[in-house]
Amino acid sequence: MNATASSLKLRRQFRRSKRLGLSFPVHVYGTNTSGEAFQESTEVISVNAHGALLALGASVQKGQTILVENKGTRKQKEFRIVYVGSAHKGKLKVGIELVHGPVDFWGIYFPEVQANQ
Repeated sequence: MNATASSLKLRRQFRRSKRLGLSFPVHVYGTNTSGEAFQESTEVISVNAHGALLALGASVQKGQTILVENKGTRKQKEFRIVYVGSAHKGKLKVGIELVHGPVDFWGIYFPEVQANQ
């Protein structure tokens, strides 16, 4: 197993909640790496109780915060960028986590999180 595959396996082991491969629309607000404000309609690629993986056209960096609106529920929450990866449909794959703990942002029940609260 190479170093990249080993690192990916470790990340999966330490994930706080199960990742679900669901795609649905969101709207993202933030500033790009040049400090310019942006807003973008996009989609999540997968979700978990603590965050998501989404496709983003704006240039962002790990550690910055963005505001995400779930278009289905109209809820908005602040997220921290924890991963910036490879391209997906012409956009970057961006991993995000909720700044203020797990909540019912996605409208999905996560049994492992509910049991620990």
